[in-house]
Amino acid sequence: MRLTVKRIIATVAERTGINPEYIDLINTSDGYVWAGKCGSVFTEMSTFNKLSDVSLERWVEDFEYRVNQEINRLEFDDLNSYIESIDWSVDYEP
Repeated sequence: MRLTVKRIIATVAERTGINPEYIDLINTSDGYVWAGKCGSVFTEMSTFNKLSDVSLERWVEDFEYRVNQEINRLEFDDLNSYIESIDWSVDYEP
């Protein structure tokens, strides 16, 4: 089965319990990186040039590693609770 962003996100959400709406995977000039609310709390990133550079299992392992790294660093039992505790509103004045 072909790897897609949608499939990767659905799989990591199912395996980790992170709300899928908190997860994104974007293609930057440097390659694919975790993004969204979940990606924004990760302290480090890794990139892959193409979705097919690694297997689905490797994508899951990378995401699980980052989630566990943050849970160990924070005073929360799970990353969903931490993400939900953040005030994501941004005041902008030109």
